[in-house]
Amino acid sequence: MNTHSLSTARRTSLAFAAALLILPHASIAQEPPPGEPGPEHEELTSLAGTWEVSTSGQTSGTARALSLLDGRFLRIEILAEGGPVTHAIYTFGFDRRHGRYIVSAMDDSGTYWVTAHGARDGSAIRMYGTDDDPVMASMGYEKEFAIVLYLHEPDRIEIETLFIDTRTPERNELPFMSFELRRTEADLSSEVKRRELAFAATMADRDLDAFTTFIADEAVFIGGGGAMRGLDAIREGWSPYFEGGDAPFAWEPDRVEVLESGDLALSTGPVIDPAGRLIGTFSSIWRRSSWGDWQVVFDKGCEVCAGSE
Repeated sequence: MNTHSLSTARRTSLAFAAALLILPHASIAQEPPPGEPGPEHEELTSLAGTWEVSTSGQTSGTARALSLLDGRFLRIEILAEGGPVTHAIYTFGFDRRHGRYIVSAMDDSGTYWVTAHGARDGSAIRMYGTDDDPVMASMGYEKEFAIVLYLHEPDRIEIETLFIDTRTPERNELPFMSFELRRTEADLSSEVKRRELAFAATMADRDLDAFTTFIADEAVFIGGGGAMRGLDAIREGWSPYFEGGDAPFAWEPDRVEVLESGDLALSTGPVIDPAGRLIGTFSSIWRRSSWGDWQVVFDKGCEVCAGSE
C-alpha cells in the first residue's frame, strides 16, 4: 500500500471513530435528563381531565384524572355505583430506570393497595403483579393479577382488573372488574358552587369539625376584627358561631368564577340572619389541590351597606 492509500485509510478511520463518539451524544441529547418525564409520561398525563364512567355498558359514575409531580404520574379517581368496587384510585407512571409502566391501585373493597408493572402491547398497557393474600396462601396458591389500561381513543379509555388462575398450567386471565371512561367537559363552576353550599351546610348542622375540613391549613379569613391566619386561628375565631342550637347566620353563593387553569375560583354571595334578612356579603377564594378537592384559602365578609337591602 502506498503512502497516499495509508493516509486516506487513516483519515477514514479517524472520521469513523469521531462519528462513533458523536452519535451516542446526539442520541443522549434527544432523551430527557435523568429523572425527568419522557414521551410515555406525556401520553399518560394527556388523559388528565373529567371522565364519565360506565360499567357493563351503563353509566355509573364519574372519574377525575390529575397529573402529579410535574407530569411524572397520572392519578385517576373513580366514583361509581354498583359492582364490587364503588371508589377506586389508580396511579399510573413509567419507570425510566427499568423501561416499564407501573401502577398502584386501591379501592373500597379492601384495606390495602397493590402494585404492578408491565409493557405496552398495542393500545393496551398490561401490568402484572402479585399479592400476599393470606386466604389464597392458606390454600397453597399465590395471588397474581393484571391491571390493563386500554387507550382506545384520546377520549375513551378503559381500566380492567383480571385475576390469573394459578391453579392450572394454562394460567387463564379471569376478568374481575372493568371501568370504561369517556371524557367529558368539566363544569368547574357548578363543582365549586356545590362545594360552597356544602361548606355553608356545616354552619346549619352546627358541625365545627366538618367546617374546618373545607379550609386550607394556610388560609386567611378577614373579618371586622382583622385577619385570622392559619386553620387553628380560624377554628378558634369561628368556634363561637357554632355554639348553641341555632345558626346565627347562613350564606350561599350567587356567583362563581373559575380561572381558565381550573386551579382557583371566586365565590361570592349574600349572608342572611335567621329571619332571612340580608346582613352582609361574603367573598371566598377556593383553590383546587393536586388531589382534586377544593379548599378555601381566602375569605372576607362585609356588612351590608345601608340602603342595599
